[in-house]
Amino acid sequence: MNTTLLKLSTIKEVIPPVSVKIVSLCLLWYFVSSLSSQLTKSILNDFPFPLALGECQFVIVFSLCAMTTIILSKLPKIHAMFPPGSVPPLNAAPILKPDRHILITVLPLGCFQFLGKLFSHSATALVPVSTVAGVKTLSPLILVTTYRLLYNVRFPTSTYLSLIPLVSGILLIVVADTHDTLITTTASTQYTGILYAALSLVVFVAQNIYGKTVFTYNQKSINDHAELALAHDDEQQNKSNERPILPIASDHSREGKEIEQAKRYQSYELKVEKSQLSSFPKIRNKYDKLTLLLYCSAVGLLLSLPWFVFIEAPHFFKLDTSTDVTEAQLIHIPWNLLIINGFTHFLQSLIAFHLLGAIPTVSYSVASMMKKITIIVVSMMFTGHQITGIQFIGLSLTAIGLYSYDRWGGNKSH
Repeated sequence: MNTTLLKLSTIKEVIPPVSVKIVSLCLLWYFVSSLSSQLTKSILNDFPFPLALGECQFVIVFSLCAMTTIILSKLPKIHAMFPPGSVPPLNAAPILKPDRHILITVLPLGCFQFLGKLFSHSATALVPVSTVAGVKTLSPLILVTTYRLLYNVRFPTSTYLSLIPLVSGILLIVVADTHDTLITTTASTQYTGILYAALSLVVFVAQNIYGKTVFTYNQKSINDHAELALAHDDEQQNKSNERPILPIASDHSREGKEIEQAKRYQSYELKVEKSQLSSFPKIRNKYDKLTLLLYCSAVGLLLSLPWFVFIEAPHFFKLDTSTDVTEAQLIHIPWNLLIINGFTHFLQSLIAFHLLGAIPTVSYSVASMMKKITIIVVSMMFTGHQITGIQFIGLSLTAIGLYSYDRWGGNKSH
């Protein structure tokens, strides 16, 4: 009896406590993300208008952001489920009135959103979702290269070592996908799709670098690119003390959570400082994420509207005069899929905001990594083809590379 109790006690020490709520949220996050990617592919197969798809996403996300901010302002209990900084505070107006400062902040983010969606959708229309998701997973490589070349940030050896399995895994996945789809598409189409995916990756990295200055709450780190790019030993020590690492349990460390939220919780007033490199103001913004998402969607909508009107809109009204009018094909707009796709895009962000406050930061990072792998795996399974040995090795190397980069690749000693 005592032996059995000892074994059970040992198992409990090894296996962390499991929260059904957190596990369910993570699974829902993975499901919604995978569904969104497959819906995008399905829509673009029958409706090859990436600008129109982006416009619908911007409109739906903007509308849902506005509705959510108003609902949260009326329901304090639901509002309390989100961490400070992710949704507007209860003592502020639900929807912040636009002014010069917020427009300066969101204009670059809106540009990144517009270009990122354009290139990503163009890539998804030409190559498998797993290829696009795989190329985007190379963001650590581009981030490290950008910070090293532009800002002369020196990374430890562990950073470069962690990139080796990541790059190797993605190359195997892309090569395997290219070989499988050459039967139905030409090589030039494949290369064009990979090029679009690479361009969307560059835009995504640029958005991350700029967004880091917008979303970073530590005022000392805003102007120091090394501080933004690398974690320090004290931060890593905090990570190592957070248990469990896997996103399966809520953070029961009340004191630690209160300290973390206190650090996040700042006033939402804009602070502008003249940059040392130019006269353009360097933004120090404390707007919440939902407000930024709302205005980014609005700016992205306005930026993409002229391109949509002049490039894609004429196709909606163009009549093929070479055939009889009765035989002319009208463009079918999949309204139902477009609405669901826009809703899933917004739901991804909402779940991410909640998880960020429900689990430790390092667990959220691991959950985000697992989401990327899930999208690639689901895409491979959705095509109806069995995962080949090369794809399995590529997935394994990618997972090892992402985990290694997350755990050891972004740290800096004092």
